[in-house]
Amino acid sequence: MFTEIFNRTDAIVLTVVLFFSMLLISWFGNRVRKLVDQRLPVSDADGIKGLEGGMLGLLAFVLAITFGISANKYERNRDVIIAEANAIGTAVLRADLYPDTIRQAFRIDFEQYVEKRIRFYTTGADVQTIIQAKKEAAVISDRIWKRAAGASKLTGMLIPSNQMIPSLNEMIDITTSIEAVQKSRVPDIILLTLGILALTSSFLAGFEAKRMVLRDWLVMTGFCLLTCLVIYVILDLGRPRRGLIRSEIGEQAMIELRQMFHP
Repeated sequence: MFTEIFNRTDAIVLTVVLFFSMLLISWFGNRVRKLVDQRLPVSDADGIKGLEGGMLGLLAFVLAITFGISANKYERNRDVIIAEANAIGTAVLRADLYPDTIRQAFRIDFEQYVEKRIRFYTTGADVQTIIQAKKEAAVISDRIWKRAAGASKLTGMLIPSNQMIPSLNEMIDITTSIEAVQKSRVPDIILLTLGILALTSSFLAGFEAKRMVLRDWLVMTGFCLLTCLVIYVILDLGRPRRGLIRSEIGEQAMIELRQMFHP
């Protein structure tokens, strides 16, 4: 249940909630420090400062790892879209090896297939539209495959078929890789750990300060803001269909396939 809500919530909403939570818990940490100083003897704070430094180092370490995972997913998503565009483009070119009647039928099917795949990538986070575009593209790719299989049985079609069928295999198989890449994400347990570390670091920072004056709050606000900004980028990179960071280069490569049919 938590995972479903977390994944459906926009990254900006999650990071805004985290930002104010970090500020609130730092204030709470400072209040706890005042209560402790009133009831217990004041001790050397070096231990707390060392713990705070270690916690900040651990937070930075987890941020770096998580950022690397999200950036890698973004790159793989872009690369696999470009690979699909290349596979489709190769198959379209190899349709030219067939006689004009077969070639024209192939090109009509390929044009329709390209439009469905463009719709699949550019529709955003509309789940129903994504599913519909995927189903329609699968129907067209099945028609293209049957056309190629039927043409391979005709006399004199050995060379065109030997060129076309491997390209179609790659074009169809790569859709499975695309789905796997787009469904992959940073494990929820890592993101949860990241949030806990950010909150704990804020608490310790507030606890370490004997009193929070304006300068301290400015520093704390900057720390919370920068931490949440990095976490937002991590979340946004892992959600290529939502947010500000899109795989524009990959999507553009797919859109440019239209020029093969309307030069």
